[in-house]
Amino acid sequence: MPLDTFSAKTKVTYTYWSNGTDAIYWTNTDEGIRQWNEKPLFGVGDVLECGVNLATRQIIYTKNGEHLDTASASIVRVHRARPIVRVQSCASIVRVQS
Repeated sequence: MPLDTFSAKTKVTYTYWSNGTDAIYWTNTDEGIRQWNEKPLFGVGDVLECGVNLATRQIIYTKNGEHLDTASASIVRVHRARPIVRVQSCASIVRVQS
């Protein structure tokens, strides 16, 4: 994915985004771009997790340990899935765990 492109515009991406005022969830798959508004906001101090249940091909997001509704986020090409973390502030902390 090009670093100067918003992830939701790149094919086969799943994005959970918040600017502190709005929170949106996007998928961009072969079926096209879908967007869901009114997802839980996140910001400074929140802990977000993202994963894939390989058995069900379901994308999983949590915020501060609570599962978020991602029933509509079914991944087709699991073997091509790559985690992407994009932050807006150089003060953001990102921890990656495999």
